[in-house]
Amino acid sequence: MIDEMRALPQTFQNFDQALSSLDWQMGITTTDATNGELPHAAPSLQGSLSPLGSDPNTRIIQKNDVNVNEEFFSTIVRRETLACAFSPENPCGSPFPQPMAVSILAMQKRNGDNANFFRPDADLAIVVISDKDEMGDGKSFNPTKPEAVVSYFNSLWSNTTKSLHGFGIITQPGDAACLAQLRKKWPWDPNYGTFAQHLADITGGMTTSICSSDYSQNFSDIALALNPQLTTITLKATPIPGSVHISFTPTPSTPISWSVSGNVIKLNPPPPPGTVVTVNYQVAQ
Repeated sequence: MIDEMRALPQTFQNFDQALSSLDWQMGITTTDATNGELPHAAPSLQGSLSPLGSDPNTRIIQKNDVNVNEEFFSTIVRRETLACAFSPENPCGSPFPQPMAVSILAMQKRNGDNANFFRPDADLAIVVISDKDEMGDGKSFNPTKPEAVVSYFNSLWSNTTKSLHGFGIITQPGDAACLAQLRKKWPWDPNYGTFAQHLADITGGMTTSICSSDYSQNFSDIALALNPQLTTITLKATPIPGSVHISFTPTPSTPISWSVSGNVIKLNPPPPPGTVVTVNYQVAQ
């Protein structure tokens, strides 16, 4: 992930704006589930949320924090990745990422290192950022299956309205061009993220490409999937200018404006969930 780490500040601008539609808080951990078995390895978090790079006494980034972007970048860009040299002075992270196993470990620490993170009234989104699969290739060393993540989540919160959604910024399965791009410099490391993709598939989430040039868009897509809002309406035909009339039931407390471009209506702001939107318009005969 060294190349992706180096590119993050350039490809991930205005992080907080990408999630502005959600009442969110975020914790960051590594995909390293080892326990000191590897020589010259950086200390493994094993699912514990990482202390923030901007504030070592804090582990949770919250929406209303003053320096959200700084907190995010200073925590997600890992020294053990950028300075990796397999030496005591510059130890490396594990070469065997385990995002599925780490997700379970993180939930197991909900009353310990990760206290106050798993809010009872908030859905849980697991976002995997990796250019490999579980345990590298998704086949070796008995990798933890996505179904195990869902099963453990359900064992904790099955009697609540809390839901789980898996997401990934990954080498999407079948995207041969992205895989080839990643393997130009690292011929054997990158692999399709089949486990992250499957977690997304079985939890109603989604994945986006790690080869994207703008990770802000990736997170905007994830935010929209978590909190779908009606921002556009596509009509079957192009209306006569000035003939469009829209009504909202019930009437929103905040006025909603709209504009028409061709046969697409744009709403601002989006109507509240449950609002019935009725559109009447005329077309040329």
